[in-house]
Amino acid sequence: MPWLPIYCNECDQLEVLSYLNKNEEIAFIVSAGAGRWVAVKRIEVLEPSRYCLWHIPGGSLPLFRGAKEASGEISNPFDGWVEVKSGADTSLPYFGAHPGVIWLNIRNMQTDKLSEMRTIGLSSFEWIGNHYRVIGIGATMQTEKFWKILRQWVKKQTSQVPRGGPRQPTPPEIWAFRGAFNMFENGAQGENNPF
Repeated sequence: MPWLPIYCNECDQLEVLSYLNKNEEIAFIVSAGAGRWVAVKRIEVLEPSRYCLWHIPGGSLPLFRGAKEASGEISNPFDGWVEVKSGADTSLPYFGAHPGVIWLNIRNMQTDKLSEMRTIGLSSFEWIGNHYRVIGIGATMQTEKFWKILRQWVKKQTSQVPRGGPRQPTPPEIWAFRGAFNMFENGAQGENNPF
């Protein structure tokens, strides 16, 4: 499944947020109360959390019901809806393996109290992609194109570093935004895993 791992500090998160807020194809799915959700075009801040991004050209969002009932569609996500069947984590909207949904995971920066060394969390974009195309749940061409454009944008803004940071002896695999890269140059470490 497509995964785009990134190191980003608070300044870099503003850059990521600005990119997403300006993109007409993306909406954030946010809580509107217990079991209620709504699509919005912009949010004000990215804090350490998991964010649901709906790629609008990727198709309607499913509304899951009980095990014996057929699923429906959310008629207008910008008007909001009440979730009938939630996933295991009720703090997040549940869409199953919908290929029009991309998740953005923003991870915490940590500071070691003894050494005051900063550790940069391993954040990421994740997408189910075409994992379930064989059973008829595939991404639209527009969403495939969006993912490629997102990857290209991230690559233009970043430098690829090994997991844990540039001083590690392993091959580069994580994309470090400018602020995070500057922190690495000043001695910061990167998380190896997305906690």
